[in-house]
Amino acid sequence: MRAFSANPAFLFLACVLAASAPASPLGPELDALPIVPGALSEPIQALGVGKASWYGPGFHGHLTANGETYNQEGFSAAHRSLPFDTELLVTRVDTGKSVVVRVNDRGPYVDGRILDLSKGAARELGILDVGVTWVRLEIWEED
Repeated sequence: MRAFSANPAFLFLACVLAASAPASPLGPELDALPIVPGALSEPIQALGVGKASWYGPGFHGHLTANGETYNQEGFSAAHRSLPFDTELLVTRVDTGKSVVVRVNDRGPYVDGRILDLSKGAARELGILDVGVTWVRLEIWEED
């Protein structure tokens, strides 16, 4: 996977822009800041930067919005409007760690958040103890 810049100036600018960014043209639920054109490789479409959290124990074994059984140890996510089965590259802004997840549920239902990750995906990103963190979302399209 591609490395994400951990340049402190970039991270500061990303946080400042995210806090003051107008509603995203893709919908207010993204709460995203724009991505610099030309900074991405071809198979990925940038969605933006925002806060992500994780969910698991209280939902494990229940049905997700697309009708499948939720596995908290899997690599899935809840998003308010992206089509089910959309694969996302989720990159933690402060560490550059990334994981690919599949949208199979709706949420998050907390204002200011753009994504809820499964516990397995959150563990991979190292956010189990943090709970909420800034992430960059990109649609992942494998060739």
